[in-house]
Amino acid sequence: MNYVTYIQAEREFILRKKGQYGEQINQDPGESFVMEWVRNHAKDFRAAWVTYNCETCMNKMNCPTDFQGCTRQSHNRG
Repeated sequence: MNYVTYIQAEREFILRKKGQYGEQINQDPGESFVMEWVRNHAKDFRAAWVTYNCETCMNKMNCPTDFQGCTRQSHNRG
């Protein structure tokens, strides 16, 4: 596993989720959202990253399954 790629993907994923939540509440949820996400979801994100080999998936940054239950079959078709 390329650790740099993993960290970049995780960071971008967290920021995307933070933005989505911010739109729901009409304000910036702040750093507390990031810390809560890390506490509650980082372990699952890493497990999915390894299990589904997300590093090689063409849609890893826009995963419609949020890295939970990805079959990759629909993702990697060019």
